Amino acid sequence: MEDLLVAHGDKMNCAFAENDDMALGMVLALKAANKLDQVTVFSNDGYKKGLESIKRGELKATVGNNPNQLTDRVVDVITAHAAGETQFPDYTYIEPVLMIQDNVDEYLDPDSFF
Repeated sequence: MEDLLVAHGDKMNCAFAENDDMALGMVLALKAANKLDQVTVFSNDGYKKGLESIKRGELKATVGNNPNQLTDRVVDVITAHAAGETQFPDYTYIEPVLMIQDNVDEYLDPDSFF
C-alpha cells in the first residue's frame, strides 16, 4: 500500500483487500500518509479486528465470512458425524453479509477470538 501511495496516491479513491488483515494494513499505511479520508477501504472477512475498524470509521465495509457462523457449521458436521452420519455435501454455503458502520454492532462479538 505504501508503494501504491507513492506511485498513485493522488489518483486513488478506494482500495479493496482480500481479507481484513490486509485491509487493516492499508488503513495503517493510509493513516501514516494522512490519506485515510481520501481513500475508501473495503474488505472481505468479517473478523473482529476488521469490524472494530469499521466501528471506528476507518475500514468502510467488509463482506462477512463470519468465523462464528463457520465454527457453528463445523460443530454441526462434527456432531452429525459423531452420531453416525457419513454423507456430507462437498460444499456448504454460508450467506455473505455486508457489514458497514450502520449494522456492524449486529455482527461484532466482543467476546469472539476472531
